[in-house]
Amino acid sequence: MNYPLLFQAVYFEPLCVEVSVFHSVHAVLWPRIVNGKDMQGVEAAAAPGGKSHKSAFTGRRATKAAPKISYQGWTPVVTDERFYYTLEGREDVAVVPIYGILAKNAGFMEEACQGLSDINGAMTAIQQAMKAKEIKTIVLDVASPGGQVTGIREIAAAVREATQVRGKTVYTFSDERIASAAYWIGSQADEIYVTPSSTVGSIGTYLAWLDPSMKMAMEGLRLEYFGAGTHKGMGLPGKPLTEADRKLLQGKVEEINGWFKDGVSAARPKVADSTMQGQTFSGEEAVKLKLADGLVGSWEEFIELL
Repeated sequence: MNYPLLFQAVYFEPLCVEVSVFHSVHAVLWPRIVNGKDMQGVEAAAAPGGKSHKSAFTGRRATKAAPKISYQGWTPVVTDERFYYTLEGREDVAVVPIYGILAKNAGFMEEACQGLSDINGAMTAIQQAMKAKEIKTIVLDVASPGGQVTGIREIAAAVREATQVRGKTVYTFSDERIASAAYWIGSQADEIYVTPSSTVGSIGTYLAWLDPSMKMAMEGLRLEYFGAGTHKGMGLPGKPLTEADRKLLQGKVEEINGWFKDGVSAARPKVADSTMQGQTFSGEEAVKLKLADGLVGSWEEFIELL
C-alpha cells in the first residue's frame, strides 16, 4: 500500500468527492498512518484467491471492462484490446464503466482495498470508442461519488469531444451515484438519464488540510524547520499554515472549482449557479433542475430507450 501517495492525495490535494466518502476513507487511512498499523490482513483478503475477496459491485458492475487476455502456455496474449464492452445484440453501443472513487494511476491494491478506480481505463475506453467506426452510441455507466481532481478535467473534455464526433451520441446513465468529479465527467454527455432515487450533483471542490501540531505538542514533540521558499514545507507535521499559505490553497481550490462549474455550464447551460454549491439531489430533483434529462426505472429500461 502506497501510504505517502494516499496521504498526499487525501489530505493535501483538492478533492471533488462527497464528504461522506472522505470521512469513510479518513476513518480507515488515518489510524494506520499515525499508529503505524499495516493493512496486511486487508491486502490478503483482497488478493486473488483470498477468502474474503469479492467485488464491491453486483450484476453488470461485478467486473470492470478491461482487455481480455488468454494464455498460450505461460505467455499472456491480448485477445480483445477494448476497455469498453458492447451490449448483446447491439455491437454499435460501447459501454464505459465509471465506478468507485476516482483516481489517476491507482494500482491494484488501491482499487481492491480502498475502493479507488483508475480513470486511465475510462479515458482509454472513450478514445477507443470515438475511433471505432462500428460504434454509434457511447454510454457512460456511472456509479461514483467523485474523487481526486487530477485527470478529471481531461477526461471530461474527452467526453465532450466524443459528442462532437460525427455519427456518435453519448449518454450518461446512473442508478446509484453520479456526484462531484463523476458528475463533472458525466455532465459532458449529450443526455443524462438517472433513476428517481439516485444521487446527483455535489458540484464543488474542497481541500481538507489536517494540522497535527496540537497532538505533537501533547506528546512533547516540536518541529524545528529550516527551509527556503515562502510556501515550502506546507503540510509538514508541526508546521502551521501561514495566512499566505491559506490564501494560496484557497486560490487553488477556487481555480479548480471554476473549471468544474465552467465545464458543467458549457455542456448544460440551463443549470443554475444555485445548484452548483456542493449539494446533492435525488434523480427526480435533478431532472427538474436540469442536472439530468430524464428518469428511468432501471438499467434495462434505459437500454430499451436506446
